[in-house]
Amino acid sequence: MRPGRSAQIKEHAALILHLIGQESDITLREIRAELAGAGVLAGIGTLWRFSGGLALATAALP
Repeated sequence: MRPGRSAQIKEHAALILHLIGQESDITLREIRAELAGAGVLAGIGTLWRFSGGLALATAALP
């Protein structure tokens, strides 16, 4: 079975986190455009699911 896009986008987590760190109010469309510029194709839904996981992970941080 081929991994889904959500699993593939995790390979680019460092870039996504860097983008968010640079601009905390960056939109999913802007992240998608930055990824496309780096040759990474990702849909808004994929980024939404990925960012939802980030929200859960960071919500537990003090």
